[in-house]
Amino acid sequence: MRFLLKQGILLHVSQVDSHYLTFVNFWRGLIIRLLASLRNYNFGTYIMILMT
Repeated sequence: MRFLLKQGILLHVSQVDSHYLTFVNFWRGLIIRLLASLRNYNFGTYIMILMT
């Protein structure tokens, strides 16, 4: 019984870990995408300024 309880707790913790990692990866990807788009935007405006 104690073994089953321990296994259940470990399973629950690993599930929470995977959910947390998914959440962190999602936000990290979002922030990286945002920074990349900002950098591209700045680069684009820089080129526009050079062109004019």
